[in-house]
Amino acid sequence: MKSYKAVSIIIPVYNVQKYLNDCIESVVGQTLADIEIILVDDGSTDNSGNMCEEWKKKDNRITVYHKENGGLMSAWKYGVKHANGEYIGFVDSDDWVDSNMFETLLDTAVSNDVDLVCCGLIQEFSDGSRKFEKINFNGKKYSKNQIENDIFPIMLYNRQSHGRMLAPNKVTKLYKRELLLSVLDFCSDSV
Repeated sequence: MKSYKAVSIIIPVYNVQKYLNDCIESVVGQTLADIEIILVDDGSTDNSGNMCEEWKKKDNRITVYHKENGGLMSAWKYGVKHANGEYIGFVDSDDWVDSNMFETLLDTAVSNDVDLVCCGLIQEFSDGSRKFEKINFNGKKYSKNQIENDIFPIMLYNRQSHGRMLAPNKVTKLYKRELLLSVLDFCSDSV
């Protein structure tokens, strides 16, 4: 396997003190140790910003940025602009991830020389129930032409009752940094 730089994991933070510790613990505990963790405090008015600073003291892989509130897209873009990893992942501050998620995604991306890899997602609800959302790509590799012609037309809806080929959740993906930088300026700051 070829050598690669660290993965940058961007966590946008806005008034999430209730969930933030669980989120950051899941990222700090990744089996892939060579990661950069970027916490973007998007103008929190609760204790979230202070919690970010406390985490920064505990783990030297964590960098904290405090900025004026600009919304989720603004925080994501801010994190990407400050990321140093060859690959970038996103974890919303009310999410948590399995301990081997980023190692698995990175190994898949590097071994297949691809710009984007995806995984499934488990949603947990307040009543204790869970729902698994899997991706429907069957482990295939797609060229740019195939993505444009075969994937884009059915990406959000594939004519099944609730079937999506690609869930919109950013937490399920690992992107090559170059790919994100190439489209960054086309994204509006509002969600």
